[in-house]
Amino acid sequence: MPFRTEYEKNMLSGFTEAVNAIPGAHLTQEHVGAYDEGFDGVALFQLGSKKPRYFALEVKKNLYPRDLPQIVWTIKRNRTNHMGSKNLLVLLADTISNGAKEWMQAEGVGYYDNSGSLFLPTEEAYILIDRPTTKKQEKVIGSVFYGRRSEVLEALWERGRAWSSVKAIAERINAAPSLVSSTLQELERHDWIETQGNGPAKERRLTDWNGLLDAWTDHEQRRKPAATTKYFVPRLKAQAIPAALDSALAERRIDYEITGEFAGNVHAALFSSVSVIRARISAGQLAEAALEAIDARPVNEGFNLLSINESVELPFRRRIGELWIASPLRTYLDLLNTGGRGKDAAKMLREQKLQL
Repeated sequence: MPFRTEYEKNMLSGFTEAVNAIPGAHLTQEHVGAYDEGFDGVALFQLGSKKPRYFALEVKKNLYPRDLPQIVWTIKRNRTNHMGSKNLLVLLADTISNGAKEWMQAEGVGYYDNSGSLFLPTEEAYILIDRPTTKKQEKVIGSVFYGRRSEVLEALWERGRAWSSVKAIAERINAAPSLVSSTLQELERHDWIETQGNGPAKERRLTDWNGLLDAWTDHEQRRKPAATTKYFVPRLKAQAIPAALDSALAERRIDYEITGEFAGNVHAALFSSVSVIRARISAGQLAEAALEAIDARPVNEGFNLLSINESVELPFRRRIGELWIASPLRTYLDLLNTGGRGKDAAKMLREQKLQL
């Protein structure tokens, strides 16, 4: 009996091919779609001359930590009824989050996803193949880190251990409640937040700080860097550029924030010297006029001012001294992609300012 959908057939085919590529391994379909009580099929696995072992197979679209306990409990119950308890449960999915993979490794549940990542913790062999996520998978797993949705995360981070409602977050970042609500639901699936209450009174707060930041870090290092414009400001040393920029932008009521190495030094004194100022500046003709006012000249190299061309709000910037500075979290994320000592500095900033 074939799998019920083309997607399920493709997942089984990919899983079979991945297993059979292992030296000495052989996987054959025994019953596919044979059981309606809780899992999608059965396959027989053999490694060399060792005793064959049955795999109970379940196909899902995407897997996150929050989904797994109920899925695994249901399938293990039916696996015991039909096959005995000593055979391996294997979940197949197009996309499996890193947190879900870690959970299954800890619980001894096998998995396969469309990147080719494979985990089979059998008595005969412990097989773990970890492949980089595909672009398609990154769009699924990393969707909460894009655009306005990332501001929902930063709003929760800003609140620390305090509870937040959809309404409060939407007002904080000037976003639609529907966007905030859908983002929070996605965070729940990753098991990064906890909830209390119901309906309009439902509130959330972060619980897995490191899990969230690890995933965000991975996303930042994989994503295509934001477009930038390089400038050279003559007659000014790098340290003097932020004050000149602040004056010119404030005169024209243009929002901005200083990030990168300069902001890192404001938050944690990470660099002995700074040669390039990195800033987000609200785009437009007035911004161009402000840059002209400080004699910032577009260049391809030899720059001392870098404008990050992202169309984003700046709700979390901080007025420190006479300058607008990116938050420690945003500064950390930006440092990951500055090159040079950026990653080392980001690690130090995380240790000093982001351990909540």
